[in-house]
Amino acid sequence: MGIHQKEPKPFIFEVMNIIVLGTDMFMVSCVNGLIKSGHKVILLVSEPENMSPVNSINIKNIANDLSIPYYETIDINSSDTSEYFKSITPDIIFSTWPKLI
Repeated sequence: MGIHQKEPKPFIFEVMNIIVLGTDMFMVSCVNGLIKSGHKVILLVSEPENMSPVNSINIKNIANDLSIPYYETIDINSSDTSEYFKSITPDIIFSTWPKLI
């Protein structure tokens, strides 16, 4: 290292507990990427099938395949949903849900 250069700080990876919201294959790709990168997806959230966009897939089946808890809601901003999210203490909530973005 040169006289005026500082040594770089070591990178410290911290596993995050993540809730993922979505309805389609893009969500599944994101979930797989989060898991492969070492994070813990603690909940998959979607809406009822009759309310989902035409490009939606059955997220409940994906959650079962990945052994991740599943939560279905018609109102992501309801007090019940909010309280449930708080109770499982996520580090972040990751949304691929266009209604929320």
